[in-house]
Amino acid sequence: MAIVVLLLLAAVLLYAGLVGSVLWALARPGRKTEGVALGRGLPIVPADAGLEGEAVVFTLSEGESTAGFIVQGERADGPVCVVLHGYRDARFNGLLRAGWVRPWVAATVVFDLPGHGECEAKTPTYGKREPADVAAVLDQLPDELRGRPVVLMGYSMGGQLVLRTAASGAVEPVGVICEQPYRSLNGPITNLMRRRRYPVRAVVPVVVGLLERVFGIARRFDRVDDAARLGETGCPLWVAHGDADWLCLVADGQAIAAAAEAAGGQTRLDVFPGSGHVALYYDDAERYTAGLAWLFEQAATRAARPSEAGG
Repeated sequence: MAIVVLLLLAAVLLYAGLVGSVLWALARPGRKTEGVALGRGLPIVPADAGLEGEAVVFTLSEGESTAGFIVQGERADGPVCVVLHGYRDARFNGLLRAGWVRPWVAATVVFDLPGHGECEAKTPTYGKREPADVAAVLDQLPDELRGRPVVLMGYSMGGQLVLRTAASGAVEPVGVICEQPYRSLNGPITNLMRRRRYPVRAVVPVVVGLLERVFGIARRFDRVDDAARLGETGCPLWVAHGDADWLCLVADGQAIAAAAEAAGGQTRLDVFPGSGHVALYYDDAERYTAGLAWLFEQAATRAARPSEAGG
């Protein structure tokens, strides 16, 4: 009997430890600091990526500071592009994307989201506070950039965040670039746990249920709903996804694009055969660039009609 009790106790402790570790990983992502980025060969400053720009300290919506960059584009009359990075990422990969969009924009803004990089805010909320943070950053741009049309660009976690930001009304973009998004937080958690052979059904519902209660994280959402709201505004949306992405499944990107299109939005979906997570540009730069060109062309048309773009 004692052995049975000990085994049950061990099982309970193991289960609690697993739930706790997953919960903590979501609330306190490992931070990609400058040293980590340098070790991985990422650009640390705009010049490292062949770009002109400056390092900036922004103040977020709840008063915390965060590190970022404002990178010059090639089109003085173009929009401002705001790049939102993925989970456990930081502003450094945003510098690479600033190079990709440079021909179409006046400037690109990248910054560390809550819980990431060198942001003072400790916890990401996966859409609960981040839209207000984007709006706060835009309010701190130099006079020559403030008030310009905005294109939101996000990948992975940032992909679902740009949908929430646009649908919430915190920012009224003239275009949205949504790269390999997920529609709910359950998706990537489940896919990661399956890959590691963890007991999904026993852990995921408990973890997701505790997120809001313990850390104030937005736990229940479906970005398909946000995509439909975006579609209703007529804002152009480009969704790009790889069909070999095991973390954020291509079905999520397809559902998001379909919802926006069904609601009347200008929508383009590109599925990259054989591409994994956040590898699209590297696998097919020509196709990726064609998608960007389409989005910015649609965004320019929308920006020229301010009454339709929300002013």
